[in-house]
Amino acid sequence: MLNVQDAKMAKSQKNFFTVKQVLERHSRQEIRFFLLNTHYRGPLNYSEAALEEASASLRRLHNSYAELRSASSTASGNEDLGPQVQKACAEFVEQMDDDFNSRGAIAAIFELAREANRLISEGRLSKEGARQALAFLEDADRVLGILPTAPSGASELDGVMQILIDLRKELRKRKMYDLADRIRDQLAAQGIKLEDTAEGAKWKRL
Repeated sequence: MLNVQDAKMAKSQKNFFTVKQVLERHSRQEIRFFLLNTHYRGPLNYSEAALEEASASLRRLHNSYAELRSASSTASGNEDLGPQVQKACAEFVEQMDDDFNSRGAIAAIFELAREANRLISEGRLSKEGARQALAFLEDADRVLGILPTAPSGASELDGVMQILIDLRKELRKRKMYDLADRIRDQLAAQGIKLEDTAEGAKWKRL
């Protein structure tokens, strides 16, 4: 059953809309993530605020995924995530076997993502640890379908971004901060955020 702001959807209630209309404002992954956070046997209460909240939560997971992809080749720590990945995998399977409890399965994903984020921020995660977490996330996503799909030319974009990061680093070394800041600001205007970390600059989509 679908409710819209606690009222049954109906044209007479003037709260009727189509999936196509929602897709004009949100991605397929965001809508799927919103639906998966409610058990399929229970009522679904739709509101734009609830979907926006789900979208923000999913963006955090996407950012974690991007961080792990970067860390899988650049991380310099020595800690892996073997035990945490095993725990997350077991919890994911247990929740999905429990009458398709997708909300519980998503919670297991986020718990691992938080641990990975902590180790990355502390500079302790190893390349192998990042790859372990990535393997789990991508296996889980074959069931849920909520991670971003690699766009055409993604590898080329990675290469271009590395050139810009190296150029900005050289500009800062030469104390040409205005030009370095211009690169950062113009990328931000295009929806790409540069972050300076202890391991060097990293980028992610906003």
